[in-house]
Amino acid sequence: MDTDGFGRSVSRSPEAVLLVGFGDLSALARDFRAAFPGLPVFTARSAAEGLGRLSAARVFVQPVYLLPGAEFERLRADALRFGGRASCGAPLLSSPEGVRALAEILARIYTGKAVLFAGHGSRRPAGKRYADLEHALRAAGLAGSFVGVLEGEPGFDRAAAGLAARGIRKVSLVPLMLSLGMHVRRQILGGDGSWSGKLEALGVSVCPVFRALLDEPAVRSMLTASARPFLRS
Repeated sequence: MDTDGFGRSVSRSPEAVLLVGFGDLSALARDFRAAFPGLPVFTARSAAEGLGRLSAARVFVQPVYLLPGAEFERLRADALRFGGRASCGAPLLSSPEGVRALAEILARIYTGKAVLFAGHGSRRPAGKRYADLEHALRAAGLAGSFVGVLEGEPGFDRAAAGLAARGIRKVSLVPLMLSLGMHVRRQILGGDGSWSGKLEALGVSVCPVFRALLDEPAVRSMLTASARPFLRS
């Protein structure tokens, strides 16, 4: 990455793309470069950090978040500080259409399986999207699917009760997160105190899935497609 004398990232293009999120965003950055040839693509953990480094006159900021929750609100506030220089895209599940699209992707990947999707959760209004996603998954044909979250509702107890009510004794446990941080491995896929351990203690055989949503090309395509109206192709 080229920089000027002030440590700012220099772009030969008047436009640039900034992907803001946690974890490994390299595959998504490659997809954005392929979808928008000639546009430089950068990554950062926060909009303030990334916009402060970039010298391009116009920057499109793509939030790499699942929900329009607290992180997205901070991102928008940071972008506003840079005036008309920055414009923002939307998180993955910002609309009913996004919920349906993700449900259809996951239903294709896990067709025929009983699946518990475990998300981080949110106590903000956007947290309702988790329940919406469960309904959409079943409508898309994944009848034995459940969605639970670490914080808020629907929680673990509801998901475990749903599995028991349907007599499901074997389930794939899938992180409903864009990246796999330590809390995913510890709280969801880890040992005795994790969701995996709790399910095993209830007599449910668990197949843990160590894949993040961004590992799925179709999910990354959702983000590049949502950015297209804002960017030249």
